Amino acid sequence: MKLLRLLIILAVGLLGGVLGWSAGSVATGLPSILDIEVVGKEVVVRVEVPAGVKRVTIEGRTRAEGGAWQPKAVVRTEHSSVVNVVQLKFPLSESVELLRARVDTEEIVPASWQRGTNQFGGPSSSAPMTGVVPGMAEDALGAPKANRTTGGDKSARAVVESDIWQVRGDRVYFFNQYRGLQIIDVADPDQPKLEGTLSMAMAGEQMYVLEGGPVVLLARENCHQASWDQVGSAAVVVKTLGQPEVLASVPLEGSIVESRMVGSVLYVASQRYREIRKPVPVPPGSTLESPSHWEWGTQLVSVDLADPLNPRKRSEFWTPGYQTVVYATDRFFLLSNMDPRASWRSVIQVVDISNPDGTMKTWSEIRPLGQLLDKFKLHIDGDVLALVVERWDSELRNTAGGWGRLATRVETYSIADPAQPVKLGHLETGFGERLFATRFDGKRLYAVTFLRIDPLWVIDLTNPAKPVIHGELEIPGWSSYIHPMGDRLVSVGVETNRVAVSLFDVADPAKPSMLSRVRLGENYSWSEANHDEKAFSVFEDEGLIMLPYQGNTSNGYASRVQLIDLSRTALVQRGVIEHTFQPRRTQLRNGRVLSISGEALLVVDAANRDVPKVTARLELAWPADRIFKIGSHLLSVADGGSWLGASVPGVRVSTTSAKDQTLAKLDLDAALGSILGASLSGPRLVLLQGVSSEVKWKPTPEGPWVPESTNAASLTMTVVDVSALPLVKVLGSTTRTERGEEYWGTFEAHWLENGTLVWSDRSYPYWAWARLAVVDAAFIGRGGPWWGGGGGSRLIASQINGAGLPQWVSMTRVNETQSWWNYSQAFASGTKVYLSHQSSEFVPNVLPKGQEMPKPVMTLDERGNEVLITPPMGTWITRYFLDVVDFADPAIPTVRKPVNIPGELRGLSHQGEVIYTAAPVWDPVTLTTDWKEYIQASAYDGVSARLIDAVPLPESWPRESRVQEGRVLISKPGDKASSAKIEVWKLGGAGKFELRSVANLSGNADGLALGSDWIGVLQGGGKLEFFRWQPADALVKVGTGIFSSCTWLDMTKLAGSPEEGFWVPNGAYGIGTIAVKP
Repeated sequence: MKLLRLLIILAVGLLGGVLGWSAGSVATGLPSILDIEVVGKEVVVRVEVPAGVKRVTIEGRTRAEGGAWQPKAVVRTEHSSVVNVVQLKFPLSESVELLRARVDTEEIVPASWQRGTNQFGGPSSSAPMTGVVPGMAEDALGAPKANRTTGGDKSARAVVESDIWQVRGDRVYFFNQYRGLQIIDVADPDQPKLEGTLSMAMAGEQMYVLEGGPVVLLARENCHQASWDQVGSAAVVVKTLGQPEVLASVPLEGSIVESRMVGSVLYVASQRYREIRKPVPVPPGSTLESPSHWEWGTQLVSVDLADPLNPRKRSEFWTPGYQTVVYATDRFFLLSNMDPRASWRSVIQVVDISNPDGTMKTWSEIRPLGQLLDKFKLHIDGDVLALVVERWDSELRNTAGGWGRLATRVETYSIADPAQPVKLGHLETGFGERLFATRFDGKRLYAVTFLRIDPLWVIDLTNPAKPVIHGELEIPGWSSYIHPMGDRLVSVGVETNRVAVSLFDVADPAKPSMLSRVRLGENYSWSEANHDEKAFSVFEDEGLIMLPYQGNTSNGYASRVQLIDLSRTALVQRGVIEHTFQPRRTQLRNGRVLSISGEALLVVDAANRDVPKVTARLELAWPADRIFKIGSHLLSVADGGSWLGASVPGVRVSTTSAKDQTLAKLDLDAALGSILGASLSGPRLVLLQGVSSEVKWKPTPEGPWVPESTNAASLTMTVVDVSALPLVKVLGSTTRTERGEEYWGTFEAHWLENGTLVWSDRSYPYWAWARLAVVDAAFIGRGGPWWGGGGGSRLIASQINGAGLPQWVSMTRVNETQSWWNYSQAFASGTKVYLSHQSSEFVPNVLPKGQEMPKPVMTLDERGNEVLITPPMGTWITRYFLDVVDFADPAIPTVRKPVNIPGELRGLSHQGEVIYTAAPVWDPVTLTTDWKEYIQASAYDGVSARLIDAVPLPESWPRESRVQEGRVLISKPGDKASSAKIEVWKLGGAGKFELRSVANLSGNADGLALGSDWIGVLQGGGKLEFFRWQPADALVKVGTGIFSSCTWLDMTKLAGSPEEGFWVPNGAYGIGTIAVKP
């Protein structure tokens, strides 16, 4: 129970002596100030208090018209049954204040908890700090033609490469890395429809569409596994009629690098480590293991898909090495790795795959004199194998007598007897130059090498035993891919940092010539086609080339598809299809261009190739940065500014059963900045956007650069009505502007008991001096200590009326000096917001044990002259302090004086009168620590914090700790003697931490999530265990789940419950899910 009385207005900063008066009688049951005396730099107040009082507090505020009351001094009494007189002291203030006395007949925190020390040390350093911190300033066109051989089974099986998409009839199948498998209906191209999505974001990009509709996806699994020898991938067969779903899955080891489909058999090459054990005698009964080592290599697996519902592994083959290249016909599978014993050359395994059921047989290996770089450097024509390698040799000498370390080498082999390949001949050229694009076309080989110019070599392979150079053409730049068209070649490559498309005439192989070249972009451009030829679309019959690229233009950075007219004599650059994100593939369909990116499918009318017109846009992916669950609906918030295209901030509504199907969408004004914070309160979603001032540093005649703010920063709060989902509408918004501010990162929302919404900034600029320079240029050049550090030091108060109209009320900076840094997360209780910071101060004539006296150092005086100075003897001590801001009057927030605390603030209990911190314990006298970390509980009365007790954190990792409603949760890793566990500690009546319960875990905790009545524990391999609170602070396990997404899981953003599962924001990869099993 609290009793209050307003007593006097005191001009404390100007008065001395005694002010005496009688303010009333305690007979009223209220406290009475007897007199106030200013003694030196202290104010002394005597208060007469009624019987039964346990605590007396003098509170003050600076103005009569508003502001919260701030504790100035606290004293505890013995709960006397008679009237008592107490004396309180507090430091003299420079401002005029209202003072009042408050008495409590009951205390939230027992008196026995409030007798510990209120002096806490911190790390120290004697290093001098003399400087100034500076300002901050289907037939994939590029794939080798379906390889056929003249030997073996005459009914040759088709050889198909994977791709990220295929267009079959009226359907587009797209293995989108941002969502998974997406099936799009394009029966009417101008009205494309997303039929279904199989969520497999970030799982892979290799896809095959089988006859009849099933799709095979090569996907990585167990992304969170740390061991290379664990299952890491799978071949997944998916039903595509209706909503796609998995029909079957074949586990594969390692990370998939390449694959081919030959007939109905899928051949998959994956890389991993495998353990090689050496067979040595081990004495009977011994626990010693045989010696072993780990080997990196490639595993080739064949999977029979003749019955897609029952896929079967047929054979496996292993070869050591790396830099895997594969090539397949219907008879042979060639697998090349770098020789693990001689990295300058490759080893090519010749594997028999002629059995149509997928059974493999290893024939032989070929060791060319160089490195095989890609699939276009292998070719089988009948019984002849031709290959092109890049040879490295310091003793290499060309035919002209010059020396060089590089050459392009062509080798030919007879594989009529694949068990014993016979070398037929070889040819070397391109001395001193790197090898780039190559392409076999019938009996010809086209090869591009590059040093300063790009020689195109035309090589005749009519006689495999004697390869002959027919002709050479020197042109600038180089080609990365060559597309043959009879007596013409089209290539894509690079010239002076720009993508270049070239047309060549090779009708006379002795005199090849370049007919035309188109360069894309302005200063710089890049295309996926430079490393994946499937992005390069050539439509010979239509006379059209379409090439996705990205690059700098006069209007900024562009992502687009370039249309190029193709004729026998020229290339003509036409219009472009603009994307907001990197375009990946293009196709012609019923008079329209289909152009796809991970973000959207564009349907384009290119009848006028100079001005292609977008007729439809189907959104395929959008960022999900925050998730809110309301009943069966999900609110997905995209912050905006994402690298996933020109992401617009906004909200999308979907359901828990169809999370990737948008029911409603609300876009916010991107000009108002990215979303920095979001909070759901009842039927209203509150969103916070921010734009920072752009700062340019300009030199001055005096020397130092000064900052100049070019625009006013803005902070916008928008209130959205979500009471009638899926409908969403804006109720109101408000914007505040201020020049020189920076708004970025994350703002956290705190709803106070008086309805005030306070946003705390947890991502304040790291370099504090540079930030202040934006506001106060005079700050530049000041000497003194500096400490870096991030964290929030702004608290922005707002209010929302009954109609949902928001308004800004105040902004408070909790940074009195720039030696404050490392602000903690903010916590709220009542009308107050709590956070902590660190601060350093120089203590003269004190040196920690073991530190030497400071030595003279050379520095510069004000005129720039070198001077030798001796820094003063002393030490810098860094301590933690508690900051409390009271928003009882939100328009005039009251910032309390910082209080020394043991560590970084981690939580509150007892209505904010018990605080929890974490840090090592530093002796305030000796300035030493044993570096063991603790969670400390301290009693806070508004004036000081006194240590109650501390509980140690484990010294081994991984470990996690959280504070929730007076409970301290600490995870301990397992060892050989015991399992991992979660311990629950709580302060007991005697003011000591008591172990309330222990919950065993199946693995070490890597993260904790705290719900209102449950906790989640993240463990290795993406496994999660969920617990519910029971009486007496006990935890009972209620389920387990797996986070299978290949993204990082933010445990603070789970939406859902252990009973219904959880939905998780995955950024650019959308909404992830965690199914919980009991």
